[in-house]
Amino acid sequence: MRSPFVCLRANKRGVSAVTGTLLMVATTIGMAASLYFTVWGLLPSNVGEPTVLILTSRGYHMAAGSGYCCLNDSVLEVNLLYGDRQSWEGTISFQIVSADGTQMLLQGELVPAPADQGLLYVGVYHGSPDEVSVINIGYVDADLNGYASAPDYIDLRGMSKEYHFANVLLITRVGQIGSTTLP
Repeated sequence: MRSPFVCLRANKRGVSAVTGTLLMVATTIGMAASLYFTVWGLLPSNVGEPTVLILTSRGYHMAAGSGYCCLNDSVLEVNLLYGDRQSWEGTISFQIVSADGTQMLLQGELVPAPADQGLLYVGVYHGSPDEVSVINIGYVDADLNGYASAPDYIDLRGMSKEYHFANVLLITRVGQIGSTTLP
């Protein structure tokens, strides 16, 4: 008995060499495309996607500054960043809106929180029990990377009772990127 691999002879009814090559190229392209789309779907791609910051509050405590007996302080932690990285420096502004959404309590550009403990309450106006206080609000870039990311946080100093359950909105030139409700 002869082995079929020892003697090869042309099959006159087979495909031509050109057709065989074209079929192999088409099969290779199909397999490469299938592999590309399989791997592409598995890789995280958040470039060009809107930025979303997930913020949580650590609660509130009595203001540490002297003379601010009726005011509270709070900290908002940045827990998660999704989408494009967002620089802290000069690109993020904030709005604090009352719990019922009818009153703008405070708005402005988010700036670094003072590192000097003596300056934490500079600009805080406590007013009277019938007036909304003006608070000191700033970010702390805890990991020093220049971008809003965990473990960074936002420090709020000198909040009067009107700030309780108020909504904090973080905004860039393209729109809102984060929000949370104060305790």
